[in-house]
Amino acid sequence: MKRIALLVLTAMALIMSISYQWLTHTLDEPLGQRGVWLVEHGSSLHAVMGQLQPEASKHQLRAQRALMRWRGQALDIKAGEYRLQPGMSLRAILEMLSKGDVVLRQATLLEGWTISQARAYLASLDGLQNDLEGQAWPAFLLSLNLDPEQRGEGWFAPETYHFSLGNRQSNVLRQAHQRLRGWLDEAWQQRRENLPLANAYEMLILGSIVEKETALASERGNIASVFLNRLRRGMRLQTDPTVIYGLGDTFDGDLRRRDLAADSPYNTYRIHGLPPTPIALPSRDALQAVALAPDTPYLYFVAKGDGSSYFSTSLEEHQAAVRRYQINRRDDYRSRPAQGTVNER
Repeated sequence: MKRIALLVLTAMALIMSISYQWLTHTLDEPLGQRGVWLVEHGSSLHAVMGQLQPEASKHQLRAQRALMRWRGQALDIKAGEYRLQPGMSLRAILEMLSKGDVVLRQATLLEGWTISQARAYLASLDGLQNDLEGQAWPAFLLSLNLDPEQRGEGWFAPETYHFSLGNRQSNVLRQAHQRLRGWLDEAWQQRRENLPLANAYEMLILGSIVEKETALASERGNIASVFLNRLRRGMRLQTDPTVIYGLGDTFDGDLRRRDLAADSPYNTYRIHGLPPTPIALPSRDALQAVALAPDTPYLYFVAKGDGSSYFSTSLEEHQAAVRRYQINRRDDYRSRPAQGTVNER
């Protein structure tokens, strides 16, 4: 009797060992799945396992799940997009789903964009929820301690951000705002003495103007010095990008004399000092250019037609440069550098 019981126990142990090895093999065997796999919210582990192994029986799936639980493997899965690599096993895939190692998409805000352009771009991205329509936008600005009347202009860093499927536009912009604040705090702390700027917000405004006026990265410092010198002397900034910003959607690409004479808080041909808000998303380099602008005698600059600028110290010299480079333009005139040139942005 004892011998029979021993044989039964031995047979059961052998069966359990073979079953364990078989189940372990099915967990570690390459599945052949590849590409991007979408796990919907509310998906059960059992359903996902069945989709990954369509040939598996219900009993096999239950046994696999029991084995994973017994071995202490996490059985909760997170919704999102996952990239399955050839040769991945069920165990490896489920570990990835448990950790939430989802596919990350990209959103790139460009230097010199207005906040309207940035929002329109984000709204066009597939997989990113637009949760900032209507009154949600001013409420969002208030949550960032920004004045809704200023529209949030200039307060978001032009950089590349990553988001997962179903993330919200507000999350991306919150990251962009935090990064911009870091840039601005850094620039304000590093600023040279005697800058004609009352506070960091004025630096942000001027940084946005420098961003829009700069074609060559190497000229940022000199362009910033021109505007700072003008502010010191009480001269008008007389910069076209601010006028264009003030025109908004009415600007058709051609800046006319009547535009330069228009009554607008952004018309720096008429107002003294800075416009009331930034006019674009400034780069970190533009803010640094304002903070650390070189000491120059320049008061004017004009595009030379090869992407660079000619800087002048007097009105007479500037007018001569305008006649040379603007009125008598060369056939291959361009305001920005050609593709592939050094320091191109």
